[in-house]
Amino acid sequence: MLAQTVPFRRAARQLARFSLVKINAVRNVMQVHRVVQAVTQGQFLREDPAAAAEFSAAAHALLAASDPNAPDRDDSEEAYERSRQHLVPSGALTSENPLVRRLIRNQVRRLHRRGGYAEALNLGELALAAWRESLGPDDRDTLALAVEVGFALRRFGRWEEALELNVDTLQRLKDRFGEEDHAYLTCARSYGIDLAMLGRYAEALENDVRLLPLHERVFGPEHLDTLQLRNNIAVSLRCLGRFDEALRYDLQTLAERERVLGYADSGTLTSRWAVARNLRRLGRYEESLDTIRAVNEVLAQKGEPWNQFRLIAAVELGISLRRVGFYDDAAHHAEEVLQRYRRIFGENHRETLWAASNIMNDRRLVDDLSGAQDLGEQAVAGLEKTAGPDHPNTVSARANLAVVLRERGNPRAARELNERALEDFTRMFGEAHPNSLVVMTSLASDLAVIGEVRQARELGERALELSREARGVSHHATLVIAVNLAIDRRADGDSAGARELHDEAVAGLCEALGPEHPESRRAAQHGRLNNDIESMHS
Repeated sequence: MLAQTVPFRRAARQLARFSLVKINAVRNVMQVHRVVQAVTQGQFLREDPAAAAEFSAAAHALLAASDPNAPDRDDSEEAYERSRQHLVPSGALTSENPLVRRLIRNQVRRLHRRGGYAEALNLGELALAAWRESLGPDDRDTLALAVEVGFALRRFGRWEEALELNVDTLQRLKDRFGEEDHAYLTCARSYGIDLAMLGRYAEALENDVRLLPLHERVFGPEHLDTLQLRNNIAVSLRCLGRFDEALRYDLQTLAERERVLGYADSGTLTSRWAVARNLRRLGRYEESLDTIRAVNEVLAQKGEPWNQFRLIAAVELGISLRRVGFYDDAAHHAEEVLQRYRRIFGENHRETLWAASNIMNDRRLVDDLSGAQDLGEQAVAGLEKTAGPDHPNTVSARANLAVVLRERGNPRAARELNERALEDFTRMFGEAHPNSLVVMTSLASDLAVIGEVRQARELGERALELSREARGVSHHATLVIAVNLAIDRRADGDSAGARELHDEAVAGLCEALGPEHPESRRAAQHGRLNNDIESMHS
């Protein structure tokens, strides 16, 4: 009867006549009142336990049959949402049907991908505890679910717990099933993300580069999991300052995702967002703004919920607006995004603090120095507690706060923060990393303001040399260093060298940013400029 439309609908109408079910013909949905459910289930369990077990197994089979087995595709959302509400009440978490267990894993994966981190953990941790008890901690289904719970933990902000779970799961999968097992490869990819989120970018890159040939051999070069791994490699490259390499990876991944998934799929938009970030880091600000604006427009057109990705994309739009010179628009947009972060995650969540460490720059550029300092101090204190005092995001927040303090007339406090930040970044990434160079430039400004002109000039000369080699002579950040160094050369008595460098730098800024950009105008008037750090996000 269940397989034939007419007999099934006739039976449903008979049930509706006796008020045992309610039919919504428009939505093609049949509902059973909870009281009726409870009475019916209780009656079966008392009067015919064997029949109750058969009906339970049938319900689980129906749930399993509803699984499109495509949790990564946006067009599967409706099917998964219909079955989710039935999983716990039906007892599916203790079902022996392997297809039901696959549905539960897919539900957890689908939920954390769509931003339902709490829902993913509520279902995933409950099921994982049940499966560890009934199936054992080394069962394949148990381990595969543990991988998805690891993803959800990390996205919920429980980074250390995610790493701990993934390390344990990875070893169990390797021992039992080998390195070419699908679940092992997924867990190993997740472990790489853990490393990146904790600021261990070189380790993450090494992990993922090792995995790439395994993914290409097991899944194929165009498989979604392989493309995700390529995306992750680009993340680590970007965090290590290797923007050209990251852009090449992201452009290739974008082309494949757009071909396989379409223009508006979440995976495709993630790659387009990554391309925008690379372009901006390379100084190609107008291209970056056009690209990230398109991502935000598609997310709005789709009615995408304000999940983690949509919020990150909104922050990126604000940064691009700032780089192009739309300071007021960027600041207004940033404040709206910050309020969304606070409503969704809370003020002291790592995601909110990451956003705040970027948004303090917007406040500074619209002369809200008091608000910028308040936000910066909150971000630094919060990140020290949640991410740790030595995490790159914490160090970045300190460096951005230092700029605010100097602008507010406290260059000595700024110097202390910058000296610590430069030491930290140099230890992590080396002297030529973009973040190290930003802090070096900022520290030179601190020294100049407090009258240590010769030290400021020497540091500026070193920063300019390194930046020209690492980023190129025409990169915006290199030109900012040159503008400031020209001021310090003049203060140190080298008027000819100052004039030549100043004219060259101003011409470069007008070419890179346009003559009407606020920084171009300020540089032409011999004003000192600031670089800031875009706090890294995986």
